[in-house]
Amino acid sequence: MVDSSDELTAMAGRIESVGGEVPWAERTSFEGYLRFHARDPFGNRLEVLALA
Repeated sequence: MVDSSDELTAMAGRIESVGGEVPWAERTSFEGYLRFHARDPFGNRLEVLALA
């Protein structure tokens, strides 16, 4: 959980800057939150959220 939508976007940018994929397909699929999912180098699915 991050503090704002700006921090959410910045986190996605950091992940992408090291070669990670950040699909935004589920950005608004959880009411009241913005989010994205990514995978760590071990294949674990990570969810990062911010209040909408």
